[in-house]
Amino acid sequence: MSRPAERVVLEVKDLHAHLYTRWGVVRAVDGVSLTLHEGETLGLVGESGCGKTMTALSVLRLLPQPAGQIVGGQIILDGEDLVTKSEREMEQVRGRKIAMILQDPQTSLDPVFSIGNQIVEALRVHRRAEGRRELWRRAGEALRRVKVAAPEERLRDYPHQMSGGMKQRVVGAIAVAGEPRVLIADEPTTALDVTIQLQYLELLKEIQARTRLAMLFITHDFGIVARMCDRVAVMYAGRIVEHGPLRTLFRAPRHPYTQALMAAVPRLNAVDRLTAIDGQPPALHRLPAGCRFAPRCRYVDARCHLEYPAVVPVGPGHEAACWRVEPSPSPSR
Repeated sequence: MSRPAERVVLEVKDLHAHLYTRWGVVRAVDGVSLTLHEGETLGLVGESGCGKTMTALSVLRLLPQPAGQIVGGQIILDGEDLVTKSEREMEQVRGRKIAMILQDPQTSLDPVFSIGNQIVEALRVHRRAEGRRELWRRAGEALRRVKVAAPEERLRDYPHQMSGGMKQRVVGAIAVAGEPRVLIADEPTTALDVTIQLQYLELLKEIQARTRLAMLFITHDFGIVARMCDRVAVMYAGRIVEHGPLRTLFRAPRHPYTQALMAAVPRLNAVDRLTAIDGQPPALHRLPAGCRFAPRCRYVDARCHLEYPAVVPVGPGHEAACWRVEPSPSPSR
């Protein structure tokens, strides 16, 4: 799935986001860096609680308040640092430049408003000068783009009148109605059956091909990663531990956590017991000084408990943070 180099649309640099709770400071996002190019899909994978959704909410400046705060780093979207923007300025960015599809359409849609009213509400934020008739027309076009049959009739429906797959399409329609440059999809197929899931993924790819949308796709499913993504970032306990091109990371994962995740994927020809990763991720308000995967790693040694390893290049576009990996030699000039 290699593609020619495209312009960088989103760049996250050493992002730190904390939650201040009664139990202590939760370092939910702890030095995350990633880039996203025009027309590219970056997969963000990892166990539940590792910080994937918090990273997405940080990028959108939608951390839970008043506990959540961005305490360091930059979020560069089309050359502008979102961290420095006011809430009023962010209202003009969300939906127009960057949007998000949440994983549960049941909680994303308001049951007391029609589908049309909810799409029009999202459009009105960025198109205040347009009348209701024009906004309603645009709402119908948004449903048509996500292949909802009879969109003019569906605009008058309420969420309870739709299936799960149809509601997920509506959520997608709201996200792309403002024609954003970046779309964050947070496990958008979790509530869908396999057949509808495939249709929805193909729909996202079609929209991306038509609009050159940059997509950050959060998922647990490596099958979806293989179908959707160009590059993959593996997250553990608030940090990216490995990232690289899809084929490279699938064929030769270098971090022990990535290797363990790959080994845990069921295979049709397997006859032995399923592989599991023993233990649990660390609590994000009591993080160890060394490598956070050390208590669960079969290769652990004394150094792993003392200091967190640096991220080193291990191949073209491929990096990992582990004391066991040797940096790849720099290309000779």
